[in-house]
Order: sequence, then C-alpha cells, then structure tokens
Amino acid sequence: MSRSRPGDLRANANAAGPPLSPLPAGPRAVPIGWRVGLAMALVFYVCIASVHAMRAPVGATGYQDAPDEGAHVSYVRFVATGRLPSQQAQSLPGDEGRAYEWHQPPLYYVLAARLLPAGVRGMRLLSVVIGLCCILAIFGAVRVLFPDNPEAAALAAAIAALIPGHAAITSVVNNDGLLELWFSVFLLLVFAALVRGLTLQRSAMIGLVIGAALLTKATAVLLLPAALLALTILWRNGERPAAVARGGTAIVAGAAIVSGWWFARNAALYHEWLPLTLFSKSFVGTTQAVDVATGRAGLPVDSWRGYAALVAEWTSKSFLAVYSTKTGAQFGVPHFLAKQVYVVALLAAVASAAGLVRLGLRERATLSRPALGGLAIASAVLLLVAASFAMFTLRYFQAQGRYFYPAMLPIVLFAALGWQSIVPKRYFAVASGLLLVYLGTICIAFLIAAA
Repeated sequence: MSRSRPGDLRANANAAGPPLSPLPAGPRAVPIGWRVGLAMALVFYVCIASVHAMRAPVGATGYQDAPDEGAHVSYVRFVATGRLPSQQAQSLPGDEGRAYEWHQPPLYYVLAARLLPAGVRGMRLLSVVIGLCCILAIFGAVRVLFPDNPEAAALAAAIAALIPGHAAITSVVNNDGLLELWFSVFLLLVFAALVRGLTLQRSAMIGLVIGAALLTKATAVLLLPAALLALTILWRNGERPAAVARGGTAIVAGAAIVSGWWFARNAALYHEWLPLTLFSKSFVGTTQAVDVATGRAGLPVDSWRGYAALVAEWTSKSFLAVYSTKTGAQFGVPHFLAKQVYVVALLAAVASAAGLVRLGLRERATLSRPALGGLAIASAVLLLVAASFAMFTLRYFQAQGRYFYPAMLPIVLFAALGWQSIVPKRYFAVASGLLLVYLGTICIAFLIAAA
C-alpha cells in the first residue's frame, strides 16, 4: 500500500498561485486497503458497542464500564416530564439517592429522553450512534489537516474505534460521548479554517459547536482558550486582523446564542455561572485525594507520590479497558484485564511517542503551516484536558481514563503520526494491521471479562 510519510506533507493545496495558474491538486484518495480496513474497524466498533449495550447491567451506578449510569438515567426521566432538574428538585419518586447528576447541562438528556420509551438499552443505542459519529469526525478532521496523508486519518479513526474502554463508554447512558463529539467537530472546523480560510460561516459554526458543548458538560469551557489560540494562529498564518476579529465575534455570538440561557439560569438559581459550590457539596461523599494519599482509604498508598503513581496507573489502564464485577460495582472498584495486555499497549504507545519525537526533530520543517498550526491546537486541547484532570484528581480520587476521551482526536492523531514516523515505510501497512488486530482482540477479551 502506498502512503505519504509525515515528512512528505507539504502545503501544495494551500499555497497561493499566480492568477490563472492551474488549480492545486485535491486530497489524495484513501487507498483501497485502508478503506476496507477502516470500514471493518467501524463495523467492529458498532458490533462491540452494541453487544456491550445489550449485556451491561442496567440501573447500576458503580460499574466502571457504565459509570454513574443510574444517575444519568434519573436525569433523563426527570427531563422527560418537561422540566430541568435543579438542586431543589432533582428526581422523580423512586430515583432518590441517584440524582446526583442534576448539575449537568441538559443537551444529552433532552436527546436521550426521546428514546426513554425504548428503555435504558434503547438510550444506549443513541450513545452508540454518537460514538460512531465521533470516529467519523476524527477521520474527517485528520483528512482536512493532512489531505495528502489518508493513511494517518484511517489509522487514527480505526484506533479510536477499537479502544475497548471507548466502545464501552460510548455504549451506555452518559454525556461523555456527546462531549467528545463536540470536541472533535470543533477541531475539524478549526482545521478547515486553517487549511481553507476563516470564513464568517465557518466561524459561526465553531461558535455553535462550542455552545452545544457548553450545553453538554462543563468541561467544554476548555474549548474557549482553545478557540482563542486558534484565532491567534490564524492571524499569525496570514488571516487579516479584520477577518480574525469578525470570526472571533461570530464565535462568541454563536456560543452565546446556544448556551447563554443556561448560564443565566445558573446565575439566577445559584448565583454562579456554573453551580460549582453546590457541586462540591454534593461530592463530599466521594473519596478524597488526601484520604488516599495519607492511607486512610484502605488502598496501598501512603504518600502523594504513591497517590500520583496509582492515579497514573489506573487512569492509563482504564483508558484502554476497565470493568467491574457485580460485587466490586457496589464500591466502584475497577477490574482490569491481564497485565500483559496493558504492557503490549504501553509498548505500542511508547513507540508512537518516539516516532512523534522523531517527526518533531527531523521532519517538522517539511510540514505545512496549517498542519503545524493544527498540531499546536490539538496539543493545546490535550494539555487543557490533562490539566483539568490533574486539578480534579488533586481533590477527588477519580482515576478514570474516560476523562481524557474529550481529547480522543488529538490522542489518536498523535498516535497515528508517531506510528507512521517510527515504522519503516515498507512495513507500515502490516504493522498497522497487526496493531488494529491486537486492539480488536482486546475488545473481545473485554466483552468476555465484563460479561
């Protein structure tokens, strides 16, 4: 299978030519082998996610592969009555004690309420569709940023499709998948602006997506500094200041039109744009980081260094695959696959990281300005998500890899580019196929273990 290495990605499609010059060549077509491989990965994802949706226990809250689902379902049931929950009115009769997600923005729950007559498993299938859209958005975003490197787009999307934990989270009732979708679509639109120009329409769409994300989960506030960075890079890449100013105004207006009412409601009810004070009070019963770090939580940790190591281990493992037994779910205890599974995955991640370093050191100068700008923005999104997670876990013990899923697009983009850079060209297709087969095998092992 032919392919372009990262070093071959030049700005041909973005370079301005003289008047009446030939039009630049369009994106390179996805080779047939990669199209077939990606299609198989998408079908495999739908099968794995659908089986998990049908088999995972319903109505529970402590299962690591269906976290807090009972509370999310409670929110959906409340919204179906035509009201939004609040700190004063959180649940319907029978849902008491499970309505602790009342502080969440309502968009996902309004959508899920349409499927409430189909039951929890019907709502889970909505999440599967959202998860599929996330994978397609990843493919589309990488294709836009690297039009001459379709293999990277296919590999990035296929990796996202075959991460067992990702398939699990996007097959149960929660707002994580929809938030990830908005993050990925945001990056897709920003990449399009870098490659094709910042039009007023594109700016408005970015604003609408940010607004929709803010109506999905509070984590979406991280998109605001990401958008500011994107505007700065667009200006430095040659966009006229007036166009950047108009674009920024359109982004703010679009976000405000969609989500402004939500923040106004919070201010009226709680005297805060986000009900963070009341949220903190509702989280009092959650295991505190200080309790774990000082050995009072019953875990094998007696220092902050040990706490950091435990959080890093559990988070990285659960990013790939985590589940709970019926007994462990009562206490939210995670269970993992065999240690060797994570060791092999770690080796592949280290190889990709080494390839990414190689790309940055040896081939950076050959990347187009839009590509460099896109990678910088993707890096910023990943760093923002990581910083948010670090701040959260300094207070609460929440070592769950799903908190990194909003940055799934940057993660798999860097993984694909690094893998492409480190593996010799003649072995790339075979090595990529083996990597995807391994991930698919883990998916099957995960389903068996979590049954």
